[in-house]
Amino acid sequence: MPKIKNISLLLTLLIYLILTIYLSLNYSYLYVRIINPIFWLLIILFYYYYQKTSYLPIKKSSHHFSYIILLNILFLLIIFLFGFKTGFTKSPLKHDTISIIKSIYLDIIPLIGIEISRYSIITKNKNNKLIIIILTILLILININYETLNLIKYNHKSIYIYICSNLIPLISNNILASFLCYKESYYLSLTNNIIKKAFFIISPLYPNFNWFIEGTMEVIKSTFIYLTFKHLYTKNIPKTYYNKKRLSPITYACNLFLIIFLICFMLGLFKYELLAIKSNSMSPIYNRGDILIYEKVSIAELKNLPPNTIIIYKSANKIVAHRITKKVVKNNLIFYQTKGDNNNKADPNLVLSDDILGIYKFHIKYLGYPTVWLNTYFTN
Repeated sequence: MPKIKNISLLLTLLIYLILTIYLSLNYSYLYVRIINPIFWLLIILFYYYYQKTSYLPIKKSSHHFSYIILLNILFLLIIFLFGFKTGFTKSPLKHDTISIIKSIYLDIIPLIGIEISRYSIITKNKNNKLIIIILTILLILININYETLNLIKYNHKSIYIYICSNLIPLISNNILASFLCYKESYYLSLTNNIIKKAFFIISPLYPNFNWFIEGTMEVIKSTFIYLTFKHLYTKNIPKTYYNKKRLSPITYACNLFLIIFLICFMLGLFKYELLAIKSNSMSPIYNRGDILIYEKVSIAELKNLPPNTIIIYKSANKIVAHRITKKVVKNNLIFYQTKGDNNNKADPNLVLSDDILGIYKFHIKYLGYPTVWLNTYFTN
């Protein structure tokens, strides 16, 4: 078994994890404002200034460094372009000079300390994959906001939201950071983590994404950067019997296309969208567990839909897909009466044309069951 090197720092991080959990739950203000930034500042001072030669052998990575900057700027640009569709919300941070300095002290200093620690341990234990895995898990646990975790309501839905919006992005980001440190330098992992954080420290606006899209965007970003650097690190290596997993340009292009497609689809940029059917109200046209594909239509079309058209509309925080039975005009507003084919009576409320999301095009059987099961699980 390979000998563990730089074990003192690894043990220090383990002890600090225990303190992090205890202090976050009992002395949150003291931990966030004083202890956490000071701890990582001491790590930076010791391992960067006094042990640079021994612990931080830096590789020249200016070419790859530019890649990580460009990829992060690209994702920031995509996020803000989509913000024009989803809207913007005001940043909760203040933007005067003192507040920006405080944010840098509280948020950026720990990022630097974490990535220096990560690189210091990984570069000394490159032949010990188990230590790299343990280190990555350790840093994930240190980065969890235990105060927030303690405040969430422990029901199925809250736990699911926390996992999707916080935990999975945190895991994917730390796996990427360990990969970049293992392959090259902490400059890459630090730059990847610091650009978005620094930008939103000084930006007065933030795109108004919901928790699912924001968490998914972070995972997609980490995946995309991983695939990019995986391609960069393997493209010049001759293909041998032991190196058959490198990405070809075609595979890389397909992965890039798929990622861009997923981002656009999640943000509703296409004309067609999906809906999982949760009831049998329209049986036998489609049934519970089917995936319905509907088409978004123009405002003019929404006001002139003929009877028997199956529409998808909002009703009391739910999305319904029923058939139009007749058109109703009230106070110069267009309404539609709807009914499920398998229901005995028409729906009790008229549907305003502005509440219609689209019209039914076709469906795929059974593919919606995972979504239906999750929804039922969280509801119960």
